[in-house]
Amino acid sequence: MNSNSSAPSIRNFTPANQTSPPEELRPTWSLTPVFFLCIGILGLIFNAGALFLFIKKRQSNTPFDIYVINLLGVNIICLLMQYPLSVISNLYPYGWHLGGPACTLYLYCLGILNSGIIHIHALISISRAWAIVHPMSFRTAHTNRTTLTICGVMWIYIHAVEGSYLLIDTLHYRLDVRSYGCRFNHNAHGAWANVADVAMFIVPLCGVVLSFPVVMASKAHRARKRRTAPQRVNDRSAVANQGHGIPTESTGGCRRLQTRKVIGNDTQRKASNKYLVFTAMTASVIVCSAPDLIYYLLVGFIPKFWNHTFYQVAGLVYSCETAVDPILFVLALDKLWKTSVQQRPRP
Repeated sequence: MNSNSSAPSIRNFTPANQTSPPEELRPTWSLTPVFFLCIGILGLIFNAGALFLFIKKRQSNTPFDIYVINLLGVNIICLLMQYPLSVISNLYPYGWHLGGPACTLYLYCLGILNSGIIHIHALISISRAWAIVHPMSFRTAHTNRTTLTICGVMWIYIHAVEGSYLLIDTLHYRLDVRSYGCRFNHNAHGAWANVADVAMFIVPLCGVVLSFPVVMASKAHRARKRRTAPQRVNDRSAVANQGHGIPTESTGGCRRLQTRKVIGNDTQRKASNKYLVFTAMTASVIVCSAPDLIYYLLVGFIPKFWNHTFYQVAGLVYSCETAVDPILFVLALDKLWKTSVQQRPRP
C-alpha cells in the first residue's frame, strides 16, 4: 500500500515528504479498498435495516430514538458519499483524479460528518448516564423538543468550527490534488488545526468515556441499596403482622412473594441486559475511534510524525464503527428487537 493512500478516518492529512510518482491511471487493488467496499455494503444494509425498524415504530418515538435516527442517517450519508470516494481514492493512490469539488465533498464527510457521528455518540452516552443517575429530572426535562434543539445546536457548532477549518483549507491551503491527493493541509493551519481536532473529536470522545464510570458507579450504588432495603422492609412487615395476628407464612403471602420475586428478577434481567449493551456501545466507540484520534494527535503535536502502518490500521478499525452501530442499537431497544423478530418469516 502507498503512503499516499486515503482512508475514511477522522482526518486525512498530508504526510511529510510525500511525492507523486508518474503512474498511469490504473486501479491498484489491495486490502484497503476491498475492506472499505465490504464495510460500505454491510454498513449500508445494517443502517438502512435499523432505520427502517425505527421508522416503523415511529408512534413510540422517544428522545433516545431521535438521537439514534440522527446517527443512523449520518451513517447512511457517509456510506453513500464518503466510502465510494474513499474506495476510488485507494484504487488510484497516486493523486486525486476526481476534481476539486469531489475533494471538497470528501473532506466535508471526513471532517464535519465524522465529527457529527462522534458527537451524537457522546450525546447518547451522556443522556443514558443522566437517565440512570437522575431518572426523574431526565423524564421531565429531556423531551423530544429539547432533543431536537440539542441536535440542531450541535450541527451548528460543528459547522462553525469544522466548517471554518474546511473553508480556509479549501480557499487558501489546499495543495494540488492531482499530485498530493485529496487531503487536509494540516501543517499550514498551525495551532488552529490542533484546537479544532480537540474540540471536534477529543472532547466528545471524553464524554463517551467519562459517562461509563458514572453509570457503573450509579449501578453499584443502587445494588447496595437493594441489598439493604429488603431486610428493613421484611423486619417492619413481620412486626406489623404479628401485632395484627396476620400469618407471615400463609399460602397467599407466599404466592405474592413469589410473584414479586419473578417480577423483580425479570426487571433486574432487563436492566442487566441494558447495562451490558451500554458497555458494548461504549467499548465499540473507544476501540474504533481511539486509535485514529491518538494517531492524528501524534501527527498534530509531533513534527514530521507519520507511520503508514498505524495510519492504515487506524483507518480500517475506525470504518468498522458504521457497521457496528446499528447492530448494537437494535440489541439495545426491546421494541426494536421485538419488531425485528416479528419481521422474520414464520415456518
